[in-house]
Order: sequence, then C-alpha cells, then structure tokens
Amino acid sequence: MSIEAKFDEIFTDKYNFLNREDISCHEVFEYRAEYKDELLILKLLCKYLGIDNKDGNGFITPFRNRRNKHIGKNGREQVYDNSFDFKGETKFIVSIKGNETGGELRAADLTNEFITKNIAMYDPTKNLEIGETINPILMDYARIENVKSIANFDSLTIVFNHKKKTQKNKVDWYRILKDEFGYACLFLKGNERPFYEEVERLLPGIKKFKKI
Repeated sequence: MSIEAKFDEIFTDKYNFLNREDISCHEVFEYRAEYKDELLILKLLCKYLGIDNKDGNGFITPFRNRRNKHIGKNGREQVYDNSFDFKGETKFIVSIKGNETGGELRAADLTNEFITKNIAMYDPTKNLEIGETINPILMDYARIENVKSIANFDSLTIVFNHKKKTQKNKVDWYRILKDEFGYACLFLKGNERPFYEEVERLLPGIKKFKKI
C-alpha cells in the first residue's frame, strides 16, 4: 500500500476505537504495538482538530509530501514529517518516532549550524559525516529550527517508546534540549496521563484549534 493510500485510511472507520477523549499515552503506545501503525497519532490529532477529511477545516500533509519541503536558513532543502496547515499557513509540525535512537546525518545536516555547534560543544569527539548516527531528537529539533527561520510555527516530537536512561559517558540530548532550549518530547510508553492533555501541555498553541 502506498503512503498516500495508507494516509487516507485515517479518515475511515478503521480507527473508531480511538474515539475516547480520555485515552492515555500508554494506551496509544499499546495500540501501536498491536497495529504497527504510526498513523494512530495522526488520527488522534485529526479528531482533536475536527479534521474529517484532507479538504476539511484543516489540512494535514502526508509523509514526505512536497508540501513539507522548504529551504532552511542553511540554504538547503529541509523535509519534516507532518504539518497541520490552516488557511494556507503552517501552524504546527508533529514529528513521530518509534524510539529515540537511529538518526542518521544527511548532507544537509552537515551545514546545519545547530547540529555542528552543539555537537562541538557537548560531544566534541563525535564524527560529523554522512551516515553517522546521532540522537534523532537532536536531529528533529535542529531540522525544525532550520525551517523556523523562514516560518512561524510550533512543533512537537512524539516518541512511542519510553525515555531511555542515558548511558554513562553519553550525552543526554533530551535533557539539554529541554533545559537549554525549552524543547520537550512526548514519550508514550509507561505514561498514564491523558494523551490530549499531554499534547496541550507541550504544544499549548494547539488549544486554539481544538474541536473536541
């Protein structure tokens, strides 16, 4: 099934089991483990925003849609995951991750000042080259900040797994991004708080578009 066809499924009855407004973050994690489907998050957010089709009162772009590409402040084309657009303007970006491991540097990342500057500061022994693995939350934040230089929107990274304990002598990028730059991720596994309340806490600007 193509990504576009898979995306279309979130507007069908297949996901009606997600209609509870008090669904917890951990329950969402468990559903994903059963259904192997990250589009569960998009369905939940569409419900919250009152979007019942791609041409409704909001618009959510499919993964890797060309609409998601912008030239960032480093002069390179930047792709992000999912944008929610209202009246032709991107209001917020949501990035969805299975866990907090596995981000690989691309050519454009090597010219991203946020990545190069902060790795030099906090992890100076790290090799910066194409294919090198870095923390995906750091990568997410850096790519989003790169585009924010030309657009004004809020953003949130949602991670299905729990926050892993940082190994000794390893950089805790989650703590650095949270403490130094005010960027927090929503970890779902083991989090019994209501999903929508957590989204509102970490992405407060979304509340003005709330429809449930």
